[in-house]
Amino acid sequence: MSISRESSAASDPGGLLIRPARPDDIDGVLDLLTHYDQPRAAFEPWYEHDPTYRPEQSWLAETNGRLVAHLRIYPRQLRLGTGATMTVAGIGNVITAKDARRQGHADRLLGAALSAAADAGYAYSLLWTHLPQLYSRHGYGEAPEEILEAVTGPPSADACVRPANDADLPLVAELENRFDADRSGPAVRDLAFWRGSRHWLGDDLLVSDRSGRVAGYIRRRVERDHVTVLELGAATDDLHLGRVLLAVAAQPRQGRLRASLPPSLRGTLDPWQPAVRDSPGLMGRPLSMPALASALSSNWSSRLGAVRHPRDVVVPIALPGRLASLRISTEGVRAMPGLAAAPPLDPGALTALVLRGCDARTILLLGDRADIDDLSAIAPAQDFVLWPTDAF
Repeated sequence: MSISRESSAASDPGGLLIRPARPDDIDGVLDLLTHYDQPRAAFEPWYEHDPTYRPEQSWLAETNGRLVAHLRIYPRQLRLGTGATMTVAGIGNVITAKDARRQGHADRLLGAALSAAADAGYAYSLLWTHLPQLYSRHGYGEAPEEILEAVTGPPSADACVRPANDADLPLVAELENRFDADRSGPAVRDLAFWRGSRHWLGDDLLVSDRSGRVAGYIRRRVERDHVTVLELGAATDDLHLGRVLLAVAAQPRQGRLRASLPPSLRGTLDPWQPAVRDSPGLMGRPLSMPALASALSSNWSSRLGAVRHPRDVVVPIALPGRLASLRISTEGVRAMPGLAAAPPLDPGALTALVLRGCDARTILLLGDRADIDDLSAIAPAQDFVLWPTDAF
């Protein structure tokens, strides 16, 4: 999807201009990103070697020809289970020059970029942040994830795990499509993603061989005191293979690992008694209600159709400055203005409902609602995971 629209804030005495980036802006963007107190080299791969990046995905605030703020939109197509997908505008690399902070530049930039993304038909926006108050002003709500921490034992003697090579990638891509097909949260990827990311991200991809064929994979990042599991590719009926991959991946840090895993793979860590911790930072909000209704239509309406005596379900939603709702029938999902009898869902609860379904975490966010049975019928608990591989 293309997002491109310029806007100027004429009332701003500094002559602020908000616009998408052009190819000749990238050097300036990389210089601005060093205001994170990290070197340019930390960001260059994401802007010079990521084959999915387009300059217009960067949004800039400019005063008198000087770049003072930046954010990047990361387009994602997320799986919603059983073949459904949702277009997501990920928000990342939000930065303001140190001498230009606390002047509202990030707010103006975010407002313009989100408006353009909604116009372009993106259904939803997600981000990770340690500044929730900034994004809550723009209609985002918190939807915490969980992270598992464990210390694995040594790999079993039958472990046959090795670094992946380019010839493995078609099989890895095939496995990922199969393993993640019915999950909610993983991004849709193609072989070009695997080929490109292998050479510019710098993360380790390990594969497990069986009878001369790749049977599973794991993507990791070796941190200072632990290994972060970025993605685990193993069949849910072969948890032994998952344990082998995890144990081998964690070896560089004496078995210490952290992982985000879907419910179907959490059993791989059972022998090591993992600790489950809240992982704050994920926030989400709808952008286009018609696009969201379209994305949810096949799953939510078919689940409603499986109910013995189905009746229309109305999901009320609190949006910035207005109220809206989704009406679910056996024939589809429609976006509608106004409010139903039930209290509206805040953006965090809606994000959890859309991605996770009514699992234990979502039910905590939803609270005591009279319509909880209806919500559980259209959105039962999902095999949810947002792989760190796809983060922004």
